[in-house]
Formats: sequence, structure tokens, C-alpha cells
Amino acid sequence: MPFPTEHEVTILKILAKQNEGIYARDLLAQSRGKVKQGSLYTTLNRMQGKGFVRVLGDAYHRRYALTAAGERAVEACRILTRRSA
Repeated sequence: MPFPTEHEVTILKILAKQNEGIYARDLLAQSRGKVKQGSLYTTLNRMQGKGFVRVLGDAYHRRYALTAAGERAVEACRILTRRSA
């Protein structure tokens, strides 16, 4: 499993709190400036390629949600954070 980048970890943690997926604009708002608008879609596309994220909805109403691999990546980040603390 590829390890997520810092921006990807931020997005993964936000997505982990969502059950129905989340719109990109809401991801930006919840990141509180950690993820910039200019890099959001590039990062989401990369995460989709890594298998962390899936797209729900149509081309005009895209929501992003975690895959099983994304959930495992979130858990791995939590374990690493606990060990380093």
C-alpha cells in the first residue's frame, strides 16, 4: 500500500468522518487552509489512482468518499501518530 502524503492525510482524516461522501468545496472548508484550492483536485485524482478515494455522483455533483484502502491508510496514520507521541 502506498503511504499518503501530508495533504492526502489531511483529506483522508476529513473523509473518515463522512458517511455519504463530501463535496470538494466542503473538503476545502474543513481543511481550514491546510489544503489549497489549486491542489485539491490534483490531490484527489492522485488519491483515486492510489485507491484511497472513490467518486460518488455524476460529473456535476461529485462527492468523494474513502475506499477500504483509504480506511486502512487512515488507521495506519493513527497508529504511526500514536507510536511517535
